[in-house]
Amino acid sequence: MRLNALDLRHLRYFVAVAETLHFGRAARQLNISQPPLSQQIQALEAHLGVPLFERTKRRVALTSAGVYLLPEAQRILRDVVRIAEQTQEASQGLTGHLRIGFNFSAPLHPVTSKLLQKFRLQYPRIKLELVLHERPTVWQMVDLKAAGSK
Repeated sequence: MRLNALDLRHLRYFVAVAETLHFGRAARQLNISQPPLSQQIQALEAHLGVPLFERTKRRVALTSAGVYLLPEAQRILRDVVRIAEQTQEASQGLTGHLRIGFNFSAPLHPVTSKLLQKFRLQYPRIKLELVLHERPTVWQMVDLKAAGSK
């Protein structure tokens, strides 16, 4: 089996045929003609070394290998879409980590919870970390100064 010969187009074509169980309908759904679709499915089967469909003149059915491959192929195609979307979000600064320091009284202010809630809704892929800052003591200031000089 040569996995480097397998591409996303093969998986998209397989999923379309597997979901419709009809080469003609799948070809129309993919906006291609039926002969190239059949050739690509045959190429996928050759690459994997197993038949994925049982074909007769009247019907198309998945083999046990096809039944196994269908949810895996659907997951891979969903993952590719998700990865592309999240990569675009990352380039736009819509993902990441934000650390916010607050004092004891901040959560009691009505605006604080509204702002945090609005931020979470608007930027769901940014992880918010809330850090409680107490009133600094002399020893904390010494520790901070020592940490900054390292």
